[in-house]
Amino acid sequence: MRRFVWAAGLLLGGCSGSIVYPPGASSGGGALLSTRVRLLNNVEYDNTVAALLGDTTHPGRTFPASDTQSGFSNSATQTVTDLNASAYDTAAQALAQNAVQNLTALLPCNPTGQEDACASQFIASFGPKAFRRPLTSDDVSGLTAVYATARAHGGNFTTGIQMVIYAVLSSGSFLYVPELGADGPSGSAVELNPYEKASALSYFILASPPDDALIAAAGNKGLDTPDQLETQTRRLLQDPRAHAQALRFFAEWFEIGPSTKDATVYPNFRTVGPSFLLETPAFIDDVIFNGDGRLQTLLQGNYTFVDANLNTFYGLSGNVTGTALTKVSLAGTPRAGILTHGSWLSRHGDATISSPVLRGVFVRRRLLCETLPNPPAGLNVTPPIISEVKTTRQLFDAHVSNPACSGCHSLIDPIGNGFEAFDGEGAYRTTENGQPIDSTGELAYTKDANGNFNGVLDLANRLAQSNEVKQCFAKMLFRFGSAQTSDATEQELLAEAPPAMPDSYQDLAVMYVRSKLFRQRVVP
Repeated sequence: MRRFVWAAGLLLGGCSGSIVYPPGASSGGGALLSTRVRLLNNVEYDNTVAALLGDTTHPGRTFPASDTQSGFSNSATQTVTDLNASAYDTAAQALAQNAVQNLTALLPCNPTGQEDACASQFIASFGPKAFRRPLTSDDVSGLTAVYATARAHGGNFTTGIQMVIYAVLSSGSFLYVPELGADGPSGSAVELNPYEKASALSYFILASPPDDALIAAAGNKGLDTPDQLETQTRRLLQDPRAHAQALRFFAEWFEIGPSTKDATVYPNFRTVGPSFLLETPAFIDDVIFNGDGRLQTLLQGNYTFVDANLNTFYGLSGNVTGTALTKVSLAGTPRAGILTHGSWLSRHGDATISSPVLRGVFVRRRLLCETLPNPPAGLNVTPPIISEVKTTRQLFDAHVSNPACSGCHSLIDPIGNGFEAFDGEGAYRTTENGQPIDSTGELAYTKDANGNFNGVLDLANRLAQSNEVKQCFAKMLFRFGSAQTSDATEQELLAEAPPAMPDSYQDLAVMYVRSKLFRQRVVP
């Protein structure tokens, strides 16, 4: 019987070398994902130690950056290098030392006069929470040996408990999330066991370990059916931690984050940039958890959240003061939805000018789920030099007329040109260098969104109505939730989807959790 019980870190000495990524962790063929074990990413690590120990020092922020897949920081192919191993070891030592500073809160018993018995009780209560499953006899004997060895070498009770915590946090059973199921012949589909389902579900929705209710459900046949899994999913979506996880997904999908600009061209960006990064999360959170949660609303919502700086930058008429965010209407303005937010426009603009290329590539790759080839080797991809005469669109038109570039740029630039009413930092404009802005564009070679459009609002309407874009939403959430990209598996997800594909975050999350792609794996 395969078991996910490793002795990695169950030593009193420091962790040396690399933790080996186990067999069966890579992607297998077929429509199901392969059996695997997945390393906690840095956010999940921090959330796990916070749930386990109440420690909010965020050691994961000092770890090497997590590998990415399809632009998401959830990656099933993440491995442990010597640098990672050293960081985990340092963190485990510090976390264990901090934890025992308040033994009363940590222990399930009073050790006075019964230290060894209390240590056993601690192992029996702490171990299952840390490993997110019942302890095996090997777990118990190994952790008991750690405590006994610490005492035999002159340590007191506190030292023994500290070393147990250190051993647990250094263990593969803590650092990895298993998705192995039962034994089966190569090529066979196996059902994840209930505790594996509980962990997979909780880390998907909350980026945190299963809570007591989810563990109890796992132990009482409460995760056996799609209906039961849906009930737990919808419960977890009501947890405040679900908000941060949803925002993480959308920030990574829409590539929202800090950007830099040339201060001589955009002197106000340093002032308004931080407001950009507050607006979009507030809007997303409101749509997902207070509104209908739909992609259509994210793309076309005619309201947003601004502070005084952003209200002025957007040229809105409302009376907004101070740094607090205020919900305001965008009706009658050139803005609606994320694609007109300063956060998105500035991130998808160059340092000195707008970028039809970056904006067009985003639509193709992230909203239509298309794979675009990289530029040919040796091709000059430096943005054109800013002009005092030509518009940005005119500067980039050379791509379409150049035979070496036109193959890809004929797919990209006609989309990106639709954003030209917004400059490189996201300010609205009607002219550039004395010439009127031309924001007409065209969507071509899509399944159901082809056609001419004029400006971002018109483009967003085409995208919001597209079933291809809705399917891309489902694929992106699957890639985020499964920590893996697989064309065959994504096609299976779409095949299992209802005829009317949902386009809300919460409903798509439920659709994935109900599917066999969540519950089953194929043995390599």
